[in-house]
Amino acid sequence: MTSALTLLRHKLKDSVSNSSHLRNLASVFLRSQAAFTKEPKRKAQLETSAFQRSESRYLWKHWKHGQPATPVIAVREKLNPEGWSRYLDKLKEQTQINRSLLLKEPGPGGEKGVLLIQFEYNWFRLLTQIDDWQSFNESYDVIWGTSWSPTDYRLLNEILARVPGPIVVLPSGNAEIEKLVAFNERIVCPPVLSACDWLDPNCFNPKPRNQRQIDLLMVANWAPFKRHFELFAALPFLPKSARIVLIGQREGTYTKESLQHLARSLGVRRDLEIYESLPVEKVHEMQCDSRAAVILSRREGSCVAATESLFADCPIGIRKDAHVGALTHVNSMTGMRFDPGKLYRQLPDFLERSANFQPRLWASENISYIQSCRKLNEFMCKLSLETRRPWNSDLSKFRWNPYPEYLDFEQQTHFQAALDLLKYKYSSSF
Repeated sequence: MTSALTLLRHKLKDSVSNSSHLRNLASVFLRSQAAFTKEPKRKAQLETSAFQRSESRYLWKHWKHGQPATPVIAVREKLNPEGWSRYLDKLKEQTQINRSLLLKEPGPGGEKGVLLIQFEYNWFRLLTQIDDWQSFNESYDVIWGTSWSPTDYRLLNEILARVPGPIVVLPSGNAEIEKLVAFNERIVCPPVLSACDWLDPNCFNPKPRNQRQIDLLMVANWAPFKRHFELFAALPFLPKSARIVLIGQREGTYTKESLQHLARSLGVRRDLEIYESLPVEKVHEMQCDSRAAVILSRREGSCVAATESLFADCPIGIRKDAHVGALTHVNSMTGMRFDPGKLYRQLPDFLERSANFQPRLWASENISYIQSCRKLNEFMCKLSLETRRPWNSDLSKFRWNPYPEYLDFEQQTHFQAALDLLKYKYSSSF
């Protein structure tokens, strides 16, 4: 009885936190507050927060005209970090911009360099540290890579206020592209996703299917939004001999011990192998030794762990209603889309049929760094020419392992002079 009540409590909390109806109600409430707010800055913040919360296309289209179409802040004004508590700890912890790359250095004749700035906390670092946006904008274009869906639209507003012309945003999922474009007509999205579409097949060495030792793998941090409780509730329906492995890392106050306590409280009566903070090479090794994997989040970003499984030739299972970028890559070759609330029924069948999928073949042909670098380069080249700027050199190739890195390690040396100039002219954080 205790475990049943615990499961019910987790399900109810999960349903409330992922309710589109409640998100839309909160959005309408914030917009109503904005209507009665006279102070312009506070009014704009409420309107942007309302847009971010909204899940309705009607609301996006109805509200999009309230967003700035052209820069409205003096081009020499950097972002005041006050009022951004969400990112201040990150800034205090480290001012250096990480997980980002210089993909192209400026060239003659006004050819711009290109920077890839991954994740919103690095957007914040850049916005708070550059105080000559006019000069920066004349020399560089930025590709803004998201980490979550919805992304931080308040930060996007700050970017729109400082950068003229198109704002290139790598979405975490195809589902958010329409919303990004609705937010502002200057936002454009390349035909690739942030983070999960940049893996290198050569980083994975899959075992033959008949030699794999792990029956089911879940790679996810220990936070509640990863929804381990749904997996635990489905475990009694799997064979007792099935080897179940969980790999994750601490997230805030949630630890390996927290997960073990959750398993006990839900009445899990089988051995689970739980590993915390493994190096990426070990994670890949275990993915290549697994027959199947699951991601059970209902909302997050692109989810690199899902596409890692595909390149490990390990089929992935994701909820069909998940607001997760990698869901778009789940098809008849790569895995299974679970019906909401039916995991306990469908997971045994998924494991039984796991050898019938061909995830690595599909992923290698469609979403490796090779295809994604080509698509991004073509997109940026076209955008440059459309805005009447020269394009004489292409973007450097990069991959995600476990964060963006140059494919050719000599590129770091090649770009050193350009990076030194970036640091000298704009910010020592590069």
